[in-house]
Amino acid sequence: MLIIGFFFIFFSKVKTTDKNVTSRISVRPFLSFLFLILLLYLATFRSQSVGTDYSMYNGFFFMTNQQLKAIYIENGYLLIYSIARWVNNFYIVPFISFLLFFVGIYRFSKEVELSTEVLLGFLVCSYLYCSSFNTIRQMSAIGIVFFALSLYISDKILPKHRWLNIMLYVSIVYIASQFHASAWIALLLPFIEYIPISSTLVFWGGVLTTIGFFTKFINNVIPRLVILFPHYLTKHNGIDSAFFVDQGSKGIVEFLPILIQFIFLFLICYYARRFIRTNKFISSGYLVYLLLFIGGGNASIIRVQAYLLPFIIFFYGKYFQNDSESILHLKSSLVKFIIILFFAFYFIFRLFRNISGVVPFTLG
Repeated sequence: MLIIGFFFIFFSKVKTTDKNVTSRISVRPFLSFLFLILLLYLATFRSQSVGTDYSMYNGFFFMTNQQLKAIYIENGYLLIYSIARWVNNFYIVPFISFLLFFVGIYRFSKEVELSTEVLLGFLVCSYLYCSSFNTIRQMSAIGIVFFALSLYISDKILPKHRWLNIMLYVSIVYIASQFHASAWIALLLPFIEYIPISSTLVFWGGVLTTIGFFTKFINNVIPRLVILFPHYLTKHNGIDSAFFVDQGSKGIVEFLPILIQFIFLFLICYYARRFIRTNKFISSGYLVYLLLFIGGGNASIIRVQAYLLPFIIFFYGKYFQNDSESILHLKSSLVKFIIILFFAFYFIFRLFRNISGVVPFTLG
C-alpha cells in the first residue's frame, strides 16, 4: 500500500490552470478509483483488533441509543448506529465513517487544486489513513470540518456575502459536533489565514515547541483551559484526569520526526517563498499542527491537533505538485525525494512501533 502511495505521488498527472506547470506521466482516474475502493474496503472490513479503540465501537453496536447517550455518544453516531442495527450489519458504521472523512478532505483538495492521485498518495504515506482507524467519530467530524473549510475559502461560494459564508461555516461545524463534540474547536481554523508565516516564525516556533515538548509548561496550562469545556470534565471524571495532565511521550525518538518536519518547513519558507505566498492557508495550518507538539503528547492537545492533521497532505501534496525553487542549491526534485524518503522511514517506524494499533492487519 505504501508503494502504491509513492507511485501515485511521483507519477501523477498534475491538473492545473497554471500553464507554466509541467504535466507528469498520467495515472488514469480508473486506477485512482480502484485504489480508493481498496482503502474503503480495508477500512470497512478490518477485524476488531485493528485500531486501538475499534473493538469498543463494535461493542456500541449491541447497545441501545439510550445507553450510548449515557456515555456521551453524539447524535450523529446514534443515527449511524440506528441505520447499522436496522440493516443488522455493523460494517455500516466504519463504511459511513470513512466516507464522511474522505469526502471532506477530497472536497478541500479540489478547492486547493490538489490532484486526486497526490491526495491518495499522501493520505497513505503520511500515515493519516492508518490514523483514521482510530477515533472514527472524530475522523468523521474532521471530514465534515474540512468540507466546511472548502466552502469557506472558496471564491465561488458566497464570495460577496462574508457574513453568510461565516454562518454557513458555523452551521456545518455544528453538524460536525454532532459526530464529535470536539469539532467546536474548528471555529478557530479560519483565523489560520491571518498568521504571518515566515522562516523566522517557523524557527522560533520550533524552539518553543522543543522547550514545551520536554517540559510540563503546557500540562500546567491545560487544566485552566478545560474549564471552558464542562462536557469533557464530566466525561473524563474531573480536571485531574490523565486525559488533561498526562505528559505523553517525551523521548528524543518521538521528537526527532517533529524536528525534521520543522526543518523542512523552515527551508521551504526560506527558499520557496513564492510557494508559501500562493499556499498561505495550508502552510499556516501545517505550522500550527507542528506547534501543537508543544504539548508533548498530551491527550487533550492531540484531540485539537487532529483537526490540523490533513494539512500535512495538502502542504506536501501541493509542494510536490508545483515546480518549486531549489533549496540549499539542491534541485527541487532532489528535495522532494528526500522528503518522501523521510515519510517512508517515518511510516515504517510507526508501523514497527504499532502506532494506532494497525499491526497485524487482518480482515474479519
